[in-house]
Amino acid sequence: MKKGIFLFMLLVMVLALISCERMLETGLKKQLSQSRADMLTDGNLHVVLVGSGGPFPNTERVSVSTAVIAGGEFILVDTGPGTARNALLQNLPLGGLSAVFLTHFHSDHIADLGEVNMFSWVQGNRGKRLEVFGPKGVEKVVKGYALAYELDSQYRTAHHGEDVAPTEGAKPVSKIITILNPEQAQLFFDRNGLKAYAFQVNHFPANPPTPWPNMLTMQISLFVTLWMPKQSIWQAGSLRKTTSPPWQKL
Repeated sequence: MKKGIFLFMLLVMVLALISCERMLETGLKKQLSQSRADMLTDGNLHVVLVGSGGPFPNTERVSVSTAVIAGGEFILVDTGPGTARNALLQNLPLGGLSAVFLTHFHSDHIADLGEVNMFSWVQGNRGKRLEVFGPKGVEKVVKGYALAYELDSQYRTAHHGEDVAPTEGAKPVSKIITILNPEQAQLFFDRNGLKAYAFQVNHFPANPPTPWPNMLTMQISLFVTLWMPKQSIWQAGSLRKTTSPPWQKL
């Protein structure tokens, strides 16, 4: 009798696991089918506020992240908590994510980097590593998230296979932005007509250890130009008022 009950319970558990797996796969396929992939190729510049909140809990907004989609490129500027979830709810083509730009390393700007990398990797079956651009220190942040998600990535590849979760694309790669002249904006991304510049702003004390006067921190502000005229945006993380900002010289 006990053996029969045990076998019955075991069968129920197996059926439940199979059902959950099918539900997950169905949900993923549904999400992919609803993805606004046309935004990548429709010739327009799209700017979506994925998150516009701050570091404290907010029932209406998640933390900072801005999506820029144009010319076949999809950029996320910052990845605050809730970024991946909101991007999926907004049906953004996360599987086509090209790169992440981190303005600085406060938690409300970086906390969802691991989820963003994981979802974009699996949704896009990405076979190459996601590029994460940022000031000096970005290599530590990226290395930390890669380590934290190392086992998870192995599990997903083992479960779904190389076609869905290619090993090569699992770990993000850091790209350090070096400002050669603090008085000028630095071009650091130029691909398919999409350009991004970085410049220094004052966001003390979130700055690298540097003797530069006025405690300036290298924080990215995004400037985008496309083939079409008068299509550009500016995206800053957090900054204080300053005189003669470098972006005036662009």
